[in-house]
Amino acid sequence: MSKRQKLLLIYKYFLSRLGEKFQYQSRDRETITNFLLALHLTYNLKLVGTSYLFKYMSNQFQYRESSRSFSKYSISNIFGKTSLERYLKDSKKTEMSYVDDSFLRKHDIQYTKIFQNQYKTLKMGSSLDRKRFHNTPAGLVFCMETTTLYDRTCVECMICNFKNSCREIKTERCLEK
Repeated sequence: MSKRQKLLLIYKYFLSRLGEKFQYQSRDRETITNFLLALHLTYNLKLVGTSYLFKYMSNQFQYRESSRSFSKYSISNIFGKTSLERYLKDSKKTEMSYVDDSFLRKHDIQYTKIFQNQYKTLKMGSSLDRKRFHNTPAGLVFCMETTTLYDRTCVECMICNFKNSCREIKTERCLEK
């Protein structure tokens, strides 16, 4: 899973806990790219983990909670240049940015729940769809997007022509974590 995917996963988790809907707009991709670039220039992106992203978003969502703006949790407000500068300034003062635990408890936001259900929902890939795309490149793409990839207990996986590619992709994803 890439940094962008992790970032969006955590962002969507916070939105869901606050009862907001995720609305992707065309300019959001550029905002996230600029945010990741600024993080890379500050810390080196390889050193930034999911716990840092969680703390960052906790800080930003807590700060934005009191705002009266209609789009207070928009991507541009959370990942914009001024938000990052404010966070970096706060974290340099205290060596770690402040997040109030009552905010996290109030909305039942827990770091351990973010990745908990990520693959459980994907595992339930429809076996009818798997059979429909079986032994085709489209089937490999389908499995990459909707399942946890190669499963040795699945009959379709055992006889698939793309099982070696599927295994390699699965091991690469496991190593990224």
